[in-house]
Amino acid sequence: MINQFEVPDYLAHQLPELSSEIPAGKKGNMYRYMRLFLNHTNNKLREHNFRALKRCFLLADDLYEQGNAVVKNTVENMFVFSFSQFFQYTKQEDKKELKEMIPTRLYDLYVNQVCHKGY
Repeated sequence: MINQFEVPDYLAHQLPELSSEIPAGKKGNMYRYMRLFLNHTNNKLREHNFRALKRCFLLADDLYEQGNAVVKNTVENMFVFSFSQFFQYTKQEDKKELKEMIPTRLYDLYVNQVCHKGY
């Protein structure tokens, strides 16, 4: 199980390009690290780097699957919540490809948010 104190090292290991943005020593602020990860993911979407974008989605899915309650809540409340923005700023012809690369578990969470919380 991954806890909030392990997430910075996990992200730095999985995405070495983020390691310079993850401050050494201060660990545990999940929202800070999820924001870095989300910004990185948004950049990949804007660059149309779908290979890297898919990797980000898979990493988020791994964090959700293996994370403790704090990690799961942060992934759901920040990362999954941002899917509406991803779809809004994606060209129509790319939306199908974007939807297909989102892991089923995360997409189901998104649909649940949109349908039940009214976003």
